[in-house]
Amino acid sequence: WDGARSQQFNARRDAIITVASALFEARGFAGVSLADIARELGITNNALYHYFGSKEELAFVCSDRALDRIDAYLDGAEEHGGSGLQRLKTFISLMLAGAPGGPPLPLRMLYGLGEERRAQITEKDQRQRAQLLGILRDGIEDGSLHTTDPVLTVDFLYAGAFSMYRRCQRGSVDLSQVMTVVASVLSGVSTDPSKRSDPK
Repeated sequence: WDGARSQQFNARRDAIITVASALFEARGFAGVSLADIARELGITNNALYHYFGSKEELAFVCSDRALDRIDAYLDGAEEHGGSGLQRLKTFISLMLAGAPGGPPLPLRMLYGLGEERRAQITEKDQRQRAQLLGILRDGIEDGSLHTTDPVLTVDFLYAGAFSMYRRCQRGSVDLSQVMTVVASVLSGVSTDPSKRSDPK
């Protein structure tokens, strides 16, 4: 009985996180209230407070859950192995493949978090960027990648991957279209002449 209740609680909590993530992504932190989320779920405000004590707590969990997904994509790239270029492709491919029908990645809510929670999200985000930077530097070392500024290249690729994820998640573009663009962008940092786009 306790196990069934725990499963039911977790299922409802996950449903709240999914709906809240979508609303936060669409409207931003300031544009969403707990009443909005409860209304979308068809539950009372008091029922929502049973799972989350404040909007800040819910926004933190949504952001942390989104970063957990990025961790999974990065881990998948490392497990796949290969050159820096191959691991970079795997990371972006895994991320975008999970976009259609997947949850939003609401990472624009730092200003709505208290100092401690904001620091936790920022630390996790910076660690992930550092891991991606490590993949890029490995690619430079193994000769599969070339860039004059690895840090700016990571920022560009990271921001681009998030933007494309959101477009795929919303259904505004087809995954195959996005992957064509991704291949074109990556050809610009590849040192393999066969993977470079034809300048004509």
